[in-house]
Amino acid sequence: SDDVKVRIDEEERTIKKGVQASWYDVYHNYTDIVTRLRDLATSFPAICTFIPSIGKSVENRDIPALVINTKAPTIDKHFLFQSGQHAREWIAPATTLYITELLVSRYATDDRVKRILDRMTIDVVPMVNPDGYSFSRTNTKLL
Repeated sequence: SDDVKVRIDEEERTIKKGVQASWYDVYHNYTDIVTRLRDLATSFPAICTFIPSIGKSVENRDIPALVINTKAPTIDKHFLFQSGQHAREWIAPATTLYITELLVSRYATDDRVKRILDRMTIDVVPMVNPDGYSFSRTNTKLL
């Protein structure tokens, strides 16, 4: 019915608020994902820190991370948000980045997000297997 369409449209507007949706229209390569993490830290320096490498992959690629920490005195938890363990899970790093961007972009305007982020530090590692991810993007894929 029309009521369902209205609700879907409202939800889409809510989801897109504060997020550059067009970046999420395609799957990005390793370099783009690293750049996106760095850009989030630059855009939200009060709550985000870009870590260029938490370690190296077998093929010597850096494994980047983003730390979200509001430095609120109420922080009493630490949460690890990681994805991209398996090579062909392209949606996982994209989803991790999308959720991360929603959180940091809404911190200043959404009381629910503020309550969450003021209670925990979040370490975001969107691609723990950059070698497999990169290989799956440049070599024959199983269909």
